[in-house]
Amino acid sequence: MENRDALLKEVKMLVNKFNLTAYEIGTNINMSITGVQKIISGQTKKPQISTLEAMLKYIISHYTDVTASLSKVNEEKQVYKVEAKKVNPESNTQEILEKYTKTLEKYIEQLESNISVLESENIDLKKEKERMLSMQNVSKH
Repeated sequence: MENRDALLKEVKMLVNKFNLTAYEIGTNINMSITGVQKIISGQTKKPQISTLEAMLKYIISHYTDVTASLSKVNEEKQVYKVEAKKVNPESNTQEILEKYTKTLEKYIEQLESNISVLESENIDLKKEKERMLSMQNVSKH
């Protein structure tokens, strides 16, 4: 599956899971609401990867618990390793599982890296929010 397809699938799944609107996403990532709606509805067949990444970044940073996601990824990683060891070493299935496990491990490394970046950006966003709130409180007094 192409990276764009995987991102699009993930964005659509999260939009449905959290019942998000094109308005909310569009206004928070500085994209037209119509453009976001076309991506969500499937009218736009090949959206820009950067757009999908921006949508995903917004959704993850505002609606998911990054630590829980990382924990789940690590659990799944262990399950695949155990399953790969159970198969008869002489069989072709063992080879396939090992390749699949390596692919998953690369994907997990990429996810861990993305999570690290998102956690860092989330800290920066929280600091900015606190700064803006403090400025707002100062202007009220």
